[in-house]
Amino acid sequence: MPTVNDQRGNPVILDDVALARILASDANLGCRDLIDRQPEMVHLYETANTRFVTDLDTVEDVQQLAERTGWRVELPTPESVR
Repeated sequence: MPTVNDQRGNPVILDDVALARILASDANLGCRDLIDRQPEMVHLYETANTRFVTDLDTVEDVQQLAERTGWRVELPTPESVR
């Protein structure tokens, strides 16, 4: 699991053992649950690359990324996705 300044990042890469445990679980066991429950299975990859912790879940997240990077970002309009 990548970490940036002690913040968990993505993507989390799973080996066959971890994937099998998640898929075999009766509970809604996701990566975060597995990491919390079995930290001995986790290898942390410490990096300063903020790409691992950059979320693009909201329009504001995308706008902040554009401001930070200087990239020109065009989001689809509701009319263009119909």
